[in-house]
Amino acid sequence: MTISNDNQDNERNQGKFSTRRFQLAIFIHASSKLEFLGCQPVGGGEVLFVFDDANDEADALQLAFESREKVSAIALFASQRFLRRKIAAALGEERLDGQERRAGRDGGNRKGNSQNRFGETYDNRYTSR
Repeated sequence: MTISNDNQDNERNQGKFSTRRFQLAIFIHASSKLEFLGCQPVGGGEVLFVFDDANDEADALQLAFESREKVSAIALFASQRFLRRKIAAALGEERLDGQERRAGRDGGNRKGNSQNRFGETYDNRYTSR
């Protein structure tokens, strides 16, 4: 049996905590326990989420996340949207304006691929309308 080390995706440096794990970053942001400092691109379309951790609370928050501690669904959703915007900005992706975004969701080319409002591509053949 092999035990993976989740810490390889996390870093601690001079009062800061960084992670590549999107779900963990959402949880930390939604819990409002650490201040979000930004996203840093690390290559391959990935980013590093950086939080201020002057009081070394990251380990406790990671344990709370893995123990499935409850956080408001509204806060989780808001944090997910906020962090997706920060990812797009860090990777230099332009946000679609409202008109183009709606056109992609409201029909467009039903036989090809479409993008949802977060820029994720999906195959229209497998979605129902």
